[in-house]
Amino acid sequence: MQLPESAVVPAAITERRVKTYSFEELLQLTFPPETHIIGSGLLSKNSVMALFAPPKNYKSFALNTIIMQLLTGGNLFNVQRNHARQIEHVYPVIPVKRVLLLEQEIGLQDTQERWIQLHKTLPNHEQEIVKKGFFLRSCDYDLRFDSMIGIHKIRSIVSEIRPDILCIDPLTKFHTSEENSPSEMGKIMLELRKMIHDFDTTVILIHHTGKNEDGKEGLDLLRGASSIAADIDTGLAIHVINKPASILWADVVTRRGKPLPSFKLKLDHQTLRTEFHGWTKSKETYQQEAAISQVQEITKKEQ
Repeated sequence: MQLPESAVVPAAITERRVKTYSFEELLQLTFPPETHIIGSGLLSKNSVMALFAPPKNYKSFALNTIIMQLLTGGNLFNVQRNHARQIEHVYPVIPVKRVLLLEQEIGLQDTQERWIQLHKTLPNHEQEIVKKGFFLRSCDYDLRFDSMIGIHKIRSIVSEIRPDILCIDPLTKFHTSEENSPSEMGKIMLELRKMIHDFDTTVILIHHTGKNEDGKEGLDLLRGASSIAADIDTGLAIHVINKPASILWADVVTRRGKPLPSFKLKLDHQTLRTEFHGWTKSKETYQQEAAISQVQEITKKEQ
């Protein structure tokens, strides 16, 4: 007889070691220094980072570049600036050993085609690193954060692979909950935090921006309930600003650390990497220019 979902208890959940501390014990605690995986506060160990954009704005291409650089190191997107007459790498990457991508949108064939093209551009030693360190599960629609069976299946995969970084692409395909409900989305974000705690991993979420972005900035641009943004530590927002040239506007959101200016990324169609394309003006300026251009086009047609 099959048990209802509410009665299913995951069998392989790692025991969480949590205790109650007296104030005296609290004062005696020592903590290791914060471990930055991507510098300038972009991604720290055991945190949640969101990569978010409107639909069809090259999120998955940007994520592939991030995964590749998480495994091989370097400077994320090769973002750099002049500082004290020297070139400064803005987002240095401390390499990790394993990255697991759970994706529900592109499928195995398209993912394979993209990664073959990306992989063959790497030096031989980096190709070997990616071969050993990159793991993918594609279009397994039983993976859900809003059912005990789905959570158990995700946890079983994470327990087997033990990734340093877990990528979820996109969040909306891993649940059927009401996205605008703070309580429902709060439960999903809590499950992610439990997974981080139990498996000593770090999470990158792919998510969409809301339809109405007027007056919003930073993590407030995320679609859905405020409980999603409230439980995210850092974010990377991207928007296409020139579709024919594959140029993106990018902005980093951090809770701590110095804010940095927005910058441009360009998708290289030969390597399928997103690469630094210079520092830039704000998204609002681009939106204003686009609106003015649209009005001018309409005026021309009317004349």
